[in-house]
Amino acid sequence: MAKKKYRYFTSPKKMQTKVDEYFDSTDTYTITGLTYFLGFATRKSLSDYDKKESFKEIVQRAKLRVAKYYEEQLVKGKVAGSIFALKNIDGWTDRQELAVSGDGIQIEIVNFRKDIKDKDNDKEDNDKEESREVTSTK
Repeated sequence: MAKKKYRYFTSPKKMQTKVDEYFDSTDTYTITGLTYFLGFATRKSLSDYDKKESFKEIVQRAKLRVAKYYEEQLVKGKVAGSIFALKNIDGWTDRQELAVSGDGIQIEIVNFRKDIKDKDNDKEDNDKEESREVTSTK
């Protein structure tokens, strides 16, 4: 049985051409779709090119374009799937942190969310970053 040959790019120009072909060929952008179109067997293969200096900008801009697509889906009201994708692609997080100090208990709750505009763009940005500190001595 012949070994399956996967596409490996020898020049940034060839990769950029193929990335452009992907975005021209579909209206729905995904990292998995991009990875498959480029001929890779895994998403890790695409990420490995992000570590190569001559390919880094191409991969990062392609991932950014996919993230942009999902952000646009948020504005259209397609929320749950888009949030999931952005957390995995672009590092979006919902996080709470707990810090303990020696003089008592210090609790810091941090809520973090990137800009999300409502569907009609009538309201202000919902960009929220809150930090509350409660100190108790026992």
